[in-house]
Amino acid sequence: MIKEWLYNTLTVRQIKSDEKDELQFVDATDNKKVTFSDVINKNAPEFADGATDRLSSVLFNGHMQTCYTGVKSFENIDQVNYERYILKYPHGGEGALDFVTTESIKPDAKNEIPYPSQEPFQPPLTGHYSYLDPNNAKLSSQDTRPMMIMCHGLTGGSHESYLRSIIKSIIDENSDKNDQETDFAVCVLNSRGCCQSKLTTPQLYNGGWTNDLRYCVQYLHKQFPNRSLYMMGFSLGASIVTNYIGEENSNSLIKCAMVMGTPWDLLQCANFVDSTRIGSRIYSPTLAQNLCKLVLLHKDFLEKDPVWKERIDNKMNNISSMKQFDDIFTGPMFEYTDATDYYVDASPKNRVAGIRTPFISINALDDPIVGGMCIPKDSIKANPFTMVLETNLGGHLGWFKDINGQRWYPKPVAKFFHGFHNDIVTKGLQPVTKLPDHKCPNVRTTFDSTGK
Repeated sequence: MIKEWLYNTLTVRQIKSDEKDELQFVDATDNKKVTFSDVINKNAPEFADGATDRLSSVLFNGHMQTCYTGVKSFENIDQVNYERYILKYPHGGEGALDFVTTESIKPDAKNEIPYPSQEPFQPPLTGHYSYLDPNNAKLSSQDTRPMMIMCHGLTGGSHESYLRSIIKSIIDENSDKNDQETDFAVCVLNSRGCCQSKLTTPQLYNGGWTNDLRYCVQYLHKQFPNRSLYMMGFSLGASIVTNYIGEENSNSLIKCAMVMGTPWDLLQCANFVDSTRIGSRIYSPTLAQNLCKLVLLHKDFLEKDPVWKERIDNKMNNISSMKQFDDIFTGPMFEYTDATDYYVDASPKNRVAGIRTPFISINALDDPIVGGMCIPKDSIKANPFTMVLETNLGGHLGWFKDINGQRWYPKPVAKFFHGFHNDIVTKGLQPVTKLPDHKCPNVRTTFDSTGK
C-alpha cells in the first residue's frame, strides 16, 4: 500500500464471471475455443488482471488527475482532423457525425457548408474540421474495414483530448499493421448541440437518450454494409452506449464495445458528487455551468418553446448543481417528473443484464465525479458478456502517466480492438455462452425501430 502511494502505482483488477462461466469464442471448423480474457491478455496485457503501471507522481490522486484535464492545454497534442456529416434524425432534429480523416483540411473548407442549418467552424475547431457534402463518395463503401463509433462525455465533442488520444493510437496501430483491410476507420457522434453543431429542434440529450445513437448505427450499417462496427463511450457517453448495447440485446450490430468513466447509477453519482466538499463546491457547479452554457449557446432556438423560455429567463441564474439543472431542464425536457425520475430510469446499471455484445468498462476507484462504489459488480459477474477493468487510480478520464499529457489507456485500447478484430471477427469466431437472452426494460424515452 505504501509502495502504491509513493510511486503512484496503478493496478488493474478484472471483475468478470467465474472461469467456468466466462465468455468463449468458438471456431466452428475446428471447435477451437478462445476466452474473452485470452483476447485481452494476448493483445493488451496492460488490461490483464493484476497488471500494474505507474501514473504521474505529480498527479498523485483522483482529484489531481481529474482537474488536470481542465488545466492543461491539449490543443497541440494528438491532433486529429475530421470531416462532418449532418444526420437528419427521423424523429426530429439533426446530429453531427465526425469522420476521422488523415488528409489535411483545405484552408477554404470553412466556407463550404452544404447544410443550411449549420454555421462555419470557429476556433479551436478551425483547421481541423470541414463539412462533407451529402453526396460525397466517402459516405458509402463496400470495403471490409472495421469501423469505430465513439460517444463523448457531458457537453463535450469529437475535439476532446481523452477521445483524440485513442484515435491517434488507433491511427498509429493502423500504420504499424500496414494492412488496409484491417485498418480501423473512426467516427464520433456528437450529441445534439455539442461541438459547434446547431440545434434544429428545442431538444438536447441525456444519459439514456439512445435514439440518436441507434439511428447513427443503422445509417452506418446501411452505408458501409461490409464493415464490422465497434463502439466506445466516455462518461455520459458511456451511459448512452451501455444503455444502447443493453437495449439492443442479441440484435446488436456492434462486435465489441468499451466504455470509460461509466456513471453506472446516475442517482448515486449525483448524490456522491454533491456529498463531498470539493464535489459540491467545484465539480457539480462546474458541470452545471457547462450545461447552462450549452443552453445559452442555443438560447434563441430553445426559446421557441415557451416552457424553456420561461425557465431560461427565470431559473437559469439559480442553478448551482448538476441535479438542479436536471430538475429544471433535462427531466422535464424528456417528460420525466424531475432529475431523480430521470436518473433512476436512465441508469446504465439497469441494462447490464441485457448486454449480448462483448463489453468492457474501465472505471477508476478514485474517480471524484462518478465515484467507485456504484459499479454493479453482481450484475457484471452474472453476465459473461460483460467485464469491468477496475483501477485503483486514474480519476475521471485521466489516467495520466506524466504531465505532458501521455495517458495509460490509449495504446492498450488500440491494441485490444485491433487484436479482437483480427483474432475473433476476421476468423469468424462466434461468442458462445449458456446465458439465455434477457430483454431488459428499455429507457422510457427509447423509440422502437421505426422511430416512434
